Amino acid sequence: MTDKQIKCFQVLAEHLNYTKAAQILEISQSTLSTHIAALERGFGFPLFIRTNRSVELSPEGEVLIDALEKVTHIWQQAQNEAAELRLEKGSVLKLGILEGQNTEQFYRKVWKRFQDKHPDVELKIRSFSGAELIEKLDEREVDAIFGYQSLLKMRKDLDGVSVYQSPLYLVTLKQEGGRTQSDIGNPGETCFVLQSKSSAPFFNQYFEEFCRKKGEPQKVIRVSNIASVLMNVELGLGTGLVDDMSIIFREQPFEFTKTEDIYAEYCLIFKRTRKSRELKLFLEELTVSEYHPAAGRAQD
Repeated sequence: MTDKQIKCFQVLAEHLNYTKAAQILEISQSTLSTHIAALERGFGFPLFIRTNRSVELSPEGEVLIDALEKVTHIWQQAQNEAAELRLEKGSVLKLGILEGQNTEQFYRKVWKRFQDKHPDVELKIRSFSGAELIEKLDEREVDAIFGYQSLLKMRKDLDGVSVYQSPLYLVTLKQEGGRTQSDIGNPGETCFVLQSKSSAPFFNQYFEEFCRKKGEPQKVIRVSNIASVLMNVELGLGTGLVDDMSIIFREQPFEFTKTEDIYAEYCLIFKRTRKSRELKLFLEELTVSEYHPAAGRAQD
């Protein structure tokens, strides 16, 4: 009895249709029939009752499919428990961040203090696009992510600790004369360069808030990431809108001006049912850490 044969049995038992089951399994009907026949020979009794018009589970087949479902459930539950146990006993804390985040100043003190207190725990930091960030958390590739607070409103299985409110900044190219950041008045007269909704889906909420308070821009150019935003600004194609965590090219000829009363809130986000010992320790460190707001930090 092979895994393939068991899968064929399960799918055919669910749909009771050789054509549909073969399509789902992506095999031919003859191959499906061969696997079922091999199972029946091995057991010594029929698993299905076949007529010209229908396919039904035999009484023996019903007993086996019920048992198989119970075993599958128990096995999956055991896998989850084993994974949780590994997280509890592990010595690695894996954190995910957004591509382009300026984490050096924001997290440096927290990371260093955590490592000093818990030298047995290895911190692994990986960056992902906005679209990938939550996927990596779902797939257990990271234990927690630093992301926008708006994500918590979309997923009931997530929990989070607020860490920082980042001001939004208008960014333009510094010029010898003429139009500069301080000259921007009505956004309706300005072309804005923004990250695409797919690469930064949660940042878009803050842009909508900006539009409600400041007015709709004349034109919006969507690009793939924060580096592309600043590149287009440098080319003179428009004005960028970024948060403090995204200001990563401070040496380049950009001018940043903080917007008033518009903030992007960052949280450490994790699954409610998946809090390892290392994550709990890190959360404790966040609650006692002191972080100085970054207003004006872009101009350092």
